[in-house]
Amino acid sequence: MTRMISTTSTCSSVDFDPYLNPEELPLPGTDSAMPSVEKQSRFECNFGRSLLGGYSPKYLPDFALHGTRTIDRAAVLEELKLSVQNSVLDEPIAEAVCIVADTDTWKVELLSSQITKPLTSEKSKDLEINASSIVHDTLKSVSNLWDLKMSSDFCVMHLEDRLQEIYFKSKALAEYLRVNRNATAKELLSILDINPNDLRLLLAVTSVHSPWANNCLVNML
Repeated sequence: MTRMISTTSTCSSVDFDPYLNPEELPLPGTDSAMPSVEKQSRFECNFGRSLLGGYSPKYLPDFALHGTRTIDRAAVLEELKLSVQNSVLDEPIAEAVCIVADTDTWKVELLSSQITKPLTSEKSKDLEINASSIVHDTLKSVSNLWDLKMSSDFCVMHLEDRLQEIYFKSKALAEYLRVNRNATAKELLSILDINPNDLRLLLAVTSVHSPWANNCLVNML
């Protein structure tokens, strides 16, 4: 809506020329409603955010991340098997996994569609793994950027750069293993200048884009 001035006004016609300086006025009753609607539509249109759930009393397979008090491991395994049989992707998938992280005991459990039944406490085996320095430094740097009041877009760009760094290091690792199939973990740490705490992470990433390297990685994991 454009506000016009009277031709008999004593104001300067230059400052208030409706064609040079139009003023846009909101419609009555839309000031408070429009921002919330726009904010909600932007959130709903973001596919990544739609996969992040809050707290739920039970496990919800539709989310990529959410919190719950307890889970039925047998039911989760069944859901994982169904997701493999009915893939929503354009190509078939070989395995579906669910990572269960206990924030009380700081233990992590991996449930896979390739597991026929959940492991009992007697058969399960706890494996202590040191935190990856790459992951730690990445999270710390993102937190520092946010504390400095940097924009969320800039923080995400920085996170993507650090993830790309992990990918490039895994590609270098894959190339070295392609030439040296019998390389040892000690050799990789020395020649490629890899932090020992990062080796498992890089080997896991390497096995994704270079499946042939799995035979070389068996003795290192």
